[in-house]
Formats: sequence, C-alpha cells, structure tokens
Amino acid sequence: MSRWKEVYYNICLTFRAPSGEGKKLKIKSRLDDIIYAVKSYNGHYKDSKEIKLVDVTDINEIILLLKIKVDLNTVDVNEINARELSYFSKRLYHDKQWDIYSRVESKLFTSTVFDLLTDEEASMYEELPEIPEDFSEVKKERSNIRTPDQLTDEGAIDVFKALLSVKDIGDSNTVIKRRENIEKIKVVLLDSFSR
Repeated sequence: MSRWKEVYYNICLTFRAPSGEGKKLKIKSRLDDIIYAVKSYNGHYKDSKEIKLVDVTDINEIILLLKIKVDLNTVDVNEINARELSYFSKRLYHDKQWDIYSRVESKLFTSTVFDLLTDEEASMYEELPEIPEDFSEVKKERSNIRTPDQLTDEGAIDVFKALLSVKDIGDSNTVIKRRENIEKIKVVLLDSFSR
C-alpha cells in the first residue's frame, strides 16, 4: 500500500561554475527569466511538483521552496536533491540562453541549501504566492534605491514583508543578520508609538 505525502524543501541555488559573464551578472537583472522558469516548471509538473520563488539575493542566490509528492514506501525524503530542479535550470540554460553564464556545459547551478522543512515550517507554504506579489517591480525598485528617502512607504512595507518571508532562509550568518534586522525594525516601530 502506497503512502503518498507532500514534502517541502527550502533551496538556495548559486552558479556552479560561473563563466566570466556569469561572474559579472547580477541575477536580479534577469528576474523575468527566473519567473518564466518557475512558471514553466510548475506548468510541466502540475500535480506532482511545484516551486515557489522566495527571493533573489544581492549575492546571486535564488531562494526557492519546493513541494513534491512522494510515495514514502519507495522514496527516502532525505535523499531528494537538487536534481528535482533540473527542468527549472534547463529552462534558463536553453530557453533563455543562460549557457553563457556557465563554464560547464549543461551545468548551471549548485544548491548551497537543500533542507527538508518541518511540518510547522511547511504549513506556511500554501499561503505564499508562486511569485512574490509585485516581485519584479519591488526588486527592480530596490536595485535602484541608494538612500532610505528614495523608498516609498508602500515599497518599505513590501521590502519588510519580503524580509519576513525569507528570515529563516540562507546560511546561518544570513539568517542571524535578517532576524537581527527584523528585531531592530520592530523596536523602531514600537518606539514610534511610545513617545
């Protein structure tokens, strides 16, 4: 008797062997390509797998969440790996000509994080959109912002929401820094009302 279950993973992708062009690329400048690859992946796998784009960082990381339906009698959830994202990678490599960003033929990314989410962490998955709302607009806006006075009130809310959604994603230093920043923002917000 099969025991089907949906399992969830937090994934961080970076270039595996970037070419000279890949080293110069700011991945945020190619957000439309990434969104295309996410939508293509989800359209291809429909009911068996799904990815959601969480963030594209300033240090060229693509943060994704993966939901995959597995038969627990035949699949060890701890052995699932980044190969599950090969269709996503191929859409960028072949369809969007990202081959120029890699020194290794047909190899684009490596995963620096591929963590199985707990049931509690996975419970927030369904609440997240496939692509963060206004992702392209917010990210493009952020890349042009140099000072706080250039950030609109609405943009600040969007940036804070994005920060909250990725606070536990990334290496330990990134997670610690994000959590510290969130606490500082909360203190400033609460302090504003106490005076």
